[in-house]
Amino acid sequence: MSNHGSVENEQDSNDNDRNIDIQQEGRRINYHSYMKRTLQTRWSKTDTQLFFQAIRQYGTDFAMIQVLFPNRSRQQVKAKFKNEQRKHPLQIADALVHRSKDHSHFEKFIQHLQTVAEQKSKNTASDPTAQSEDEGDQHEEEMQHVL
Repeated sequence: MSNHGSVENEQDSNDNDRNIDIQQEGRRINYHSYMKRTLQTRWSKTDTQLFFQAIRQYGTDFAMIQVLFPNRSRQQVKAKFKNEQRKHPLQIADALVHRSKDHSHFEKFIQHLQTVAEQKSKNTASDPTAQSEDEGDQHEEEMQHVL
């Protein structure tokens, strides 16, 4: 019987070695593995300036601010706010305290975004195989035009 026990122990140790190898080669999977994540891109200086202007206009209403950034989610806008609050607390405090009552700048920008979206939908409807330019650069050019 002692021979039988030593054979089982030897097989168990071989199985454990194989399991360790598999775990080291494989990738770890958890609940984040199956999440739909949006591609995170860096905020340009123009976008950051517009972000601070939006904070002056709308305060911490991230849904309204997100409308100004069509390529960003509400969560990304909120993360930007938290990040800027850590790095530049005085600028955030100044933007929140000295809020502007004039919304004409952002109304013009929203109208501009709507016309661009209509043009894109017309272009894709007429030629679905056409590929657009890099949207990040195009968005930044639009921002410079509006600002």
